[in-house]
Amino acid sequence: MEGCSTSCNGNGECVAGHCHCFPGFLGPNCEKDTCPVLCSGNGEYEKGRCVCHSGWKGPECSIQEDQCVDPTCSNHGQCVQGICICVPTYKGNNCEEVDCLDPQCAGHGVCVRGECLCSPGWGGLSCENPLPACQEQCSGHGTYLPDTGTCTCEPNWTGADCYIELCPVECGSHGVCSEGRCQCEEGWEGLACEQRACHLRCQEHGQCRDGKCHCHPGWEGEHCTIAHDFDDVVKDGCPGLCNGNGRCTLEQSGWHCVCQAGWSGPGCNIVTERECDDNTDNDGGGCDLRHVSPEEPSTALVQISSSPSSLTHSLSLVPHHIAITATTTRVPPPPSCREEADGLLDCVDPDCCEALVCSASPLCQGSPDPGALLQYGQSPPPPSVPQTFFQRVHFLLGKTGTHTLHGDIPFDRSQVAVVRGQVVAVDGTPLVGVNVTFFQHPEYGYTVSRQDGSFDLVTAGAISVTLVFQRPPFLTQRRTVWLPWNSFLVLDRVVMARAEIPPPVCDITGFAVQEEILIPGSFVKLSYLSTRTSGYQSLLRIILTHATVPAGLSKVHVSAAIEGRLYQKWYLAAPSLVYVLSWNKTDIYGQEVWGLTEAIVSVGYEYDSCPDFILWEKRTALIQGFEMMGSNLGGWSLDKHHVLNLQSGILHKGNGENLFISQQPPVIGTVMGNGYYRTIPCTGCSGPALQSKLFAPVALACGSEGSVYVGDFNFIRRILPSGHTYNILELNTSPAHKYYLAMDPVHETLYLSDTSSRKVYRLKTLSEPRDPVRNMEVVAGTGDQCLHFDQGHCGEAGKAIAASLNNPRGRVLCDNF
Repeated sequence: MEGCSTSCNGNGECVAGHCHCFPGFLGPNCEKDTCPVLCSGNGEYEKGRCVCHSGWKGPECSIQEDQCVDPTCSNHGQCVQGICICVPTYKGNNCEEVDCLDPQCAGHGVCVRGECLCSPGWGGLSCENPLPACQEQCSGHGTYLPDTGTCTCEPNWTGADCYIELCPVECGSHGVCSEGRCQCEEGWEGLACEQRACHLRCQEHGQCRDGKCHCHPGWEGEHCTIAHDFDDVVKDGCPGLCNGNGRCTLEQSGWHCVCQAGWSGPGCNIVTERECDDNTDNDGGGCDLRHVSPEEPSTALVQISSSPSSLTHSLSLVPHHIAITATTTRVPPPPSCREEADGLLDCVDPDCCEALVCSASPLCQGSPDPGALLQYGQSPPPPSVPQTFFQRVHFLLGKTGTHTLHGDIPFDRSQVAVVRGQVVAVDGTPLVGVNVTFFQHPEYGYTVSRQDGSFDLVTAGAISVTLVFQRPPFLTQRRTVWLPWNSFLVLDRVVMARAEIPPPVCDITGFAVQEEILIPGSFVKLSYLSTRTSGYQSLLRIILTHATVPAGLSKVHVSAAIEGRLYQKWYLAAPSLVYVLSWNKTDIYGQEVWGLTEAIVSVGYEYDSCPDFILWEKRTALIQGFEMMGSNLGGWSLDKHHVLNLQSGILHKGNGENLFISQQPPVIGTVMGNGYYRTIPCTGCSGPALQSKLFAPVALACGSEGSVYVGDFNFIRRILPSGHTYNILELNTSPAHKYYLAMDPVHETLYLSDTSSRKVYRLKTLSEPRDPVRNMEVVAGTGDQCLHFDQGHCGEAGKAIAASLNNPRGRVLCDNF
């Protein structure tokens, strides 16, 4: 019987050569505490924090309930039965925050660091005094003249009260003066809006000159956003060229930084824990860029660990690697600097595992490297002898391997899998000493992550398992995966955090409940959908503002009209405003509305500068009314029993699905013409539109009753909703140029603008006329050409019929035409 060499460190029982750990300990020799934080013996450690027993409080449960965390209450209060009673002008759990004498600032301001910042028109220590209007002050930019009651403004100021600031220069044709500055049009910049602007991204690696981005060395592209080939591949893998705290190395997986001692992070920009025996967390605290001068070029060693024969941009060749010195003009501060300490003390911090004082710490002991095991542990098989997958990976198992088993191999050797992965902290630091086990399968054994956070496990294939990752003081992580057989599975990075990350949540109040029950002995099901039940209301979610609100916005108005019902409301301006409209599916008269209907939504924005003016934006949306049910079974229906709503074009299926036929993409079809040319005189053009011939359709207009008006070369032809067509106008001259049609929807009048005659006509009747040649009258234009140097301005401000036109093309009809 083999014994245990370490006697299980006194934290377990040795059975058949294996340690069975007592509760609270883990590891192959029971050397690890499952929870090093003991909460001062007055609480339980749960989910990364202490939950104190009754009568105790504080982060470590070390303070009695009737005592204050800070007995002095920051010298700004008095401790009474464990609660700090603060003196006026102080607040907080420990009276550590400065407060205002009136925290509400009389309702006319806000308290900031103990001082009331008053709203316009209010003053005083607590914003309690209304301020009178001071017209005689001329806004502080002029002199008031009592005799005339006017202000004489200082230079660069104007207005009745000298409140408008003038710009120091003329803003030219590409800007306007506002609040003393030129507000430039899009695409222009400069003090006087005289320079063409470049894209904002040009500022990163280029300089804008007259609208064109001139790139810095090493960059190219329209906006100087494309790095040269060598720079491009290096900058992604080695941020800041490792900031002078490491070397940039090219390996099979790509470029990455190999950091010097005392540095970590993707760009070697995070200061690691260096004092590992002072019981203090003293890592982090920002970035150290002392190796990079903003004025002088800096150098960084870039090492390529590959054969030099495949590289053409090398500067010096050394066997099996290439060393390149890359020069940069400035290394910007990397964005991933750790600004705060990570809360891990001494040997608990993986940064200290390389220190001599922590070399024997259980949290710094990882499993062996598989590469080292292969190199020193066994001789390779003869090349001619093929191996099974298990024979190739069995060296990982055993006390000296990476995967420790409690007994014999518990799975089929012909169906195994190897799980590989890496465990890191939130900031990307590899975690050593993470215990990786199988949930509810202790017989499968365990492993411990290595110095680089990686781990290897051998397990049964063709099953699903849950891996458990534990390392104090981090929260336990779990990953459930499907395992192939005779293959490797590489997991995504496992990130362990000290604080519980709240899971994503969503509002389920707007969801529906659906159930289906199979009817025994049949092929149909009973189906239930809550949205079809009586009393269920339709919701319309209207987004009023985004995450950022424009400056000066005071109110947001919303108005929605559905089937004659008007919903109105207004809000004080705030970010992310949403209005949820609830509609009971009835019209203004209380009648039920079936199928889809249109909601007309208007959102108005009111600004402080224009309190009596609202900028409105209008949108339309479809909203669901009542749904028809083929079966009347107390809210249930048969899933194979469908009903068609002919009025709305909706097929309501029995399983709760709706097929909106009316909302399907429109299909283009022929309404006139059979593909043949007609003659110029157009004899026999009346009749079915689909059987009519066309010569050259050039214009089109629609009537409110469904008629279509076609400008077919020298004839205007009307297509009735029934599909019958006839001529309503014949142009007495062959139109050599294009003409245009427009319908007045109010008076149902058709207008024609002719570019060749320089006139606008109105058709007298839209019914079939006796003489199509005379069925029009002139409403604008004399036929003369309007020239730019015409002294009479072409009849402007006179009657339209007496005006001369140049080239009348499109028309827009106003509601008062």
